[in-house]
Amino acid sequence: MLASNIIATLAVLVPFAAAQCLQRTKPCSPAYVCDRVSGNSVCGTTESASACRTTLVVEEDRGAVTCHCCKR
Repeated sequence: MLASNIIATLAVLVPFAAAQCLQRTKPCSPAYVCDRVSGNSVCGTTESASACRTTLVVEEDRGAVTCHCCKR
């Protein structure tokens, strides 16, 4: 009985924990500025950043930095 209570509790909490994370994107221009954009610039100070990646549009001299942001 205890194991089923634990499983039921986890089933309720896991989607809530996953909802605390979002993918955020911050545009940057000119393109060389994108290398200087940090995870804190994308996610802010109330979220932690991970798996950040930079996408460049060289022909237009711009880009964007995308990070996975989770509540701290």
